[in-house]
Amino acid sequence: MELASLARFLQYAAASGLFGTAVFFIAFLPKQGDAAASRLGWPRPFLRACAIILLIGAALSLASQAAMMNGVSLSQLDWAAIDIVLTGTSWGAGIGARIGLGLFLLICLFTLPAAQRLWWVSAVTGALIMISFAWTGHGAATEGRGAMIHLISDIAHLLAAALWIGALMAFLILLLTTNTQPAHHQKALYEALYGFSGMGTALVAVLVLSGVINSLFLIGLDRLSLITTSPYGLWLLAKLAIFIGMLVLAALNRFQLTPQFEGSLDHAQSGYVDDALKALRHSLILETAAGMAVLVIVAILGMLEPISAL
Repeated sequence: MELASLARFLQYAAASGLFGTAVFFIAFLPKQGDAAASRLGWPRPFLRACAIILLIGAALSLASQAAMMNGVSLSQLDWAAIDIVLTGTSWGAGIGARIGLGLFLLICLFTLPAAQRLWWVSAVTGALIMISFAWTGHGAATEGRGAMIHLISDIAHLLAAALWIGALMAFLILLLTTNTQPAHHQKALYEALYGFSGMGTALVAVLVLSGVINSLFLIGLDRLSLITTSPYGLWLLAKLAIFIGMLVLAALNRFQLTPQFEGSLDHAQSGYVDDALKALRHSLILETAAGMAVLVIVAILGMLEPISAL
């Protein structure tokens, strides 16, 4: 179970990077000039690393799932056991699609130039990869009249979370390099922070609404009392607590630290910019770490029986 959870975490984190950071490049960085993603040194290597981590995680996940389903150890696993999972289950179809999409994107990241087209390829492929998680988790397990509602809600939750966490990754890297860059890079960073604030509000709304809908299916109103006594419920409460902490940090960034950074740009010679960047950097490190913690918990939850199934 530990290997399966690790594999799921690697895939969630990598897919969030592929999807969320690519959308960030398209929507919030300049299309041209020195501050454009195509002119920065790190975007394409970062996306390549994400694609490789995704494929490693997917391979580990496939191997661990095939071993569990066939009742053998990893050392006893053969292709026949893997083929049963890939071709005979919806879970296998999801993981197979993920591997295929990851390989396609990795080829594109090594052959296409670093430009808007490549970011669009990464964003679309990353979105499809995120959607595939709905077929390898609890979202596709619901049957009956509410099955489609749960599946759509799960997909919306996955995409919104990936956008938020992927944007955090991009912001953090930008913040770690901005104080060594010219003033127009700092201005581009501020504009990205300001621009993302509106989308951030929409993402929170989607996460809250889809989270409530998913909880109705995975817990149920009649079993709320089990949320504090079952492993699934306790991990879910931990996820909720960290999510609330992320909201507090996001509000701090939007309403205090970003305006302070904007004001500091007019006093670049007096050290205000460095102080503002340091405060933003510390806050973004905490928020990104919290996002990673949420992904760890989501990976664990995916391996546990939901309360509705108890």
